[in-house]
Amino acid sequence: MQLERCHWCIIVSTGSPPVAMATATTSNSGNGHRGTGREQGKGPRCRNGDRRNGDPAMAGPSGRSRRRLSRATKKKIPRTAKVQMSDPTCEIVGPNGFHIKTCAILLTYNYQDFPTYESFYEAAKEKLHDDDLWAIVHERETRDHGHMYVYRPNRQIDCMSSHYAVLGSLPNVQCNTVKGSGAKTAAQRGHFYCACKFKDSYIQGSVNWIPGKDYVVKSQWIMNMYKMGKLSDPIAACAHYRCLTPAIQAEVTMTEAYRRRALAVEAKRKREEDLLADLAPFLPCPIFDSFMEQYATAKLRYKFLVITGPSLQGKTTFIKTRFNNIFWHTDAINWGNYDEDKHDCVAFDDVSTIYDYVTSHKSLFQASGSTSVNTSKTNCYALQIDTTAKPLVILHNYDPYDEWITANSFHINVAENPLISK
Repeated sequence: MQLERCHWCIIVSTGSPPVAMATATTSNSGNGHRGTGREQGKGPRCRNGDRRNGDPAMAGPSGRSRRRLSRATKKKIPRTAKVQMSDPTCEIVGPNGFHIKTCAILLTYNYQDFPTYESFYEAAKEKLHDDDLWAIVHERETRDHGHMYVYRPNRQIDCMSSHYAVLGSLPNVQCNTVKGSGAKTAAQRGHFYCACKFKDSYIQGSVNWIPGKDYVVKSQWIMNMYKMGKLSDPIAACAHYRCLTPAIQAEVTMTEAYRRRALAVEAKRKREEDLLADLAPFLPCPIFDSFMEQYATAKLRYKFLVITGPSLQGKTTFIKTRFNNIFWHTDAINWGNYDEDKHDCVAFDDVSTIYDYVTSHKSLFQASGSTSVNTSKTNCYALQIDTTAKPLVILHNYDPYDEWITANSFHINVAENPLISK
């Protein structure tokens, strides 16, 4: 027999249910415990028992004991049984091809092996189970090919790849390797890749799992295909599958505008290259060579170049062939997009008031540093332009009339010094 002491009671342990032997204490509440529990017949609370009408034999484990018991027994109590699926695999095992073990697969066939889509569809459908969710499509990119996507949600696909041979054609197999909670979403995305009718390569197809109806289509799937070049109109696709957002619409609009500008710039560059290729070679020009030689050494100021003469004498084309990235002022002066680091030359082409502009901005044309332009009384539109050691060229039909311009420039008159052969 053992005596086990508690703050409120003494319990005799004999192997039989414990019996309360003595109860000690008063109902004095000054010791931090209230005695009203016993007076009301609820019984004391002790470390080895709970209030159960004052009988420790009716007591269960305390809160701390219940937590320890829960932790101790949690590992022993099996959870509700779930369908266990092994890791997705696709391994070569011999002449029969791959051993497939996954919940979803993408199969790609050489479409040349099939006489018609109907024959491909009927033969492929015979390989499916009743609970399979599938898509069978015909696409054409660089070559014709067929896709079959199979998703088995309740159990794994466990077979050889030869099982999916259609009319003697063995497929290329891609397994869905995503596990856990993301497996279903990955399967939906793979199915949509085949079933999307807005792909540029899509010709015809059949599904028993309808995108946008049986599962929600995510706009990011469509945008990924758009960025990969597989889909040309993502706005129409998103609208059809009810996932269009203002952010996607703005992104596509900006992207298409940038593409159009890039195509226009490329077409213009190609046109200029073709025109230059058809031109006769330019004649040697010693004056232009002297103009360029001055930039070989650092100087306080440089001379600019003036090319004058009748139209259609090759003045503009000559300058285009001598520099890589010219900042052009054509018909009027506008410094808005000038970049001293990007542009290697500044050209003024047929600006009617150019000689007056030169005499009022002499330091600018001497290429000696930074100069203010577009100045006024308030200087609201003033710009600081840096033309340090930058070649400046004036193209005009008439010769300059100012002595300062003549003294500070190299002058080529195409009537006296032709640039192209007659």
